[in-house]
Amino acid sequence: MAELKSITEHLNAEDIFAEMRMERQAFSGAFLLLEGLTDIKRFDKFFDGPNTSVVTCWGKLKLLELFQLVEASDLKGYLAFIDADFDSLTDNKIESENIIYSEGHDFDIDTIRTSVFNRYMREVSDNKKCAAVGDDAAVMCFIANSIRPLSLLKYSKILGNIDKSISSIDWGNCYECTNFNLEKLVYRLLKKDAPSTELIKRTCDTAFSLDSEKLDIWQITNGHDFFYALGMSLKSQFGKRRKHHIESREIEMHFRLTIDDEDFRSMRVYDSINAWVARENRPILSERFN
Repeated sequence: MAELKSITEHLNAEDIFAEMRMERQAFSGAFLLLEGLTDIKRFDKFFDGPNTSVVTCWGKLKLLELFQLVEASDLKGYLAFIDADFDSLTDNKIESENIIYSEGHDFDIDTIRTSVFNRYMREVSDNKKCAAVGDDAAVMCFIANSIRPLSLLKYSKILGNIDKSISSIDWGNCYECTNFNLEKLVYRLLKKDAPSTELIKRTCDTAFSLDSEKLDIWQITNGHDFFYALGMSLKSQFGKRRKHHIESREIEMHFRLTIDDEDFRSMRVYDSINAWVARENRPILSERFN
């Protein structure tokens, strides 16, 4: 479905569904529904090209709309890959054998938690500085926890405690030497309302109060945020990387390029795919995994 990849950005869910039905007349393999291009770049090398047709949905919302259309139809042989985001915490996951959710907050986080992280840090970090924190798992948790205030604020937004958009705000200057200044971010978030010191503190307290639940750090940490924090930490805390080396998009690309078959096998998505294949009898993984 190479052509459909390129045009789905401009189609709504109903149009994409119509394209899938049309293609099914000549294609007996599996439709793989993915949120965006980065997902394709991460997983495509593990799929069996002739037996799979990748449908790029350009966002989670459109993917969910498309999935509901497909699920209610008589179309068979489709599998959706969806970032859990905060759905695991809010109990908003759709129950279906035709959906694979990320184990952590998103598939970026799932990738980060493979041995890719270890290999990447061996190559680009100051290993002595990392060792001062602990092993690779400890360093990974250190970075995720350094942006925990941001993650809690985003979770608070999902719960309806904040009515402002956080995604449009650049939080980079609120993060220095792996220390996150939540008050500074909240001020920027509420700036148009001329927030008082009391309101800023109350908003921060609301976010931090969620931590009493002992939330799993990997369920609340956004992969894009982690990559940004990782880059900044390699500039100071864990190394002396230059600015063009620590761009989050560059680091994301390196992780996607580096993930190999053994890393993929270690991810829960691999087991979930095999379970789906066993039920549907539609091979979608490369013959390398046979």
